[in-house]
Amino acid sequence: MTLAEIWKNEGWEEGLQQGIQQGEIKALSRTVLILLTQKFGELPEELKQAINQANTKALNSITANIFTINSLTEVRAYLQ
Repeated sequence: MTLAEIWKNEGWEEGLQQGIQQGEIKALSRTVLILLTQKFGELPEELKQAINQANTKALNSITANIFTINSLTEVRAYLQ
């Protein structure tokens, strides 16, 4: 295997990992949106956008605390 082929394979693998990670974040953000909508009703558009742009840590925190979150203000605190 040539050096160029090795680099190409490494780039492909890195791209694949990034794609998988982005897919996981997208699925997690959809789950958070569903849970919050069920709990609080229709969500403000700005909050939906913030959730769609949130990182994994924030989304996991919201999911883990969904039963103790009492307001959308608390949700926003996780996103900052």
